[in-house]
Amino acid sequence: MDRRRILLVAAGVAAAFFAVFILQKVPGSQASDDSRLMKQARREFAELNSRLPQYVDALTRLDSARVESPRTWSYYYTVEPDDSILSLTPEQFRRRIETSAVRTIRDNFNIGPGNKLGVTFQYYYSTRQGDWSAEVVVRPEMYQ
Repeated sequence: MDRRRILLVAAGVAAAFFAVFILQKVPGSQASDDSRLMKQARREFAELNSRLPQYVDALTRLDSARVESPRTWSYYYTVEPDDSILSLTPEQFRRRIETSAVRTIRDNFNIGPGNKLGVTFQYYYSTRQGDWSAEVVVRPEMYQ
């Protein structure tokens, strides 16, 4: 498996596992109202953010995560400028991350209450210098 593929898979896996961890702590997630879910998600994301920044692989650092709404969760990454990443256009990078993220979410998030929650995952990537960026949005219909 080449380094670029490892990067893509690792970043998607990390975000999906954080989401699964949160949902395991919300009993009856679908039946819970948005206020309860929002409160729980904010608590879990605060805990996650207290451990960040954290490298998810050799080239990708998860800097922060945020609950935009009960069903929209955002993850902010810094990608080290590496030829394997910078040789891709942001659109090529987005497609690769999206494919990996959808697969990871489908395999991990759709277990238990997650499959009915309808969370939209937003992933934001940029270089430290800010000269390159990409955004990936994974909506429920993409992984359900």
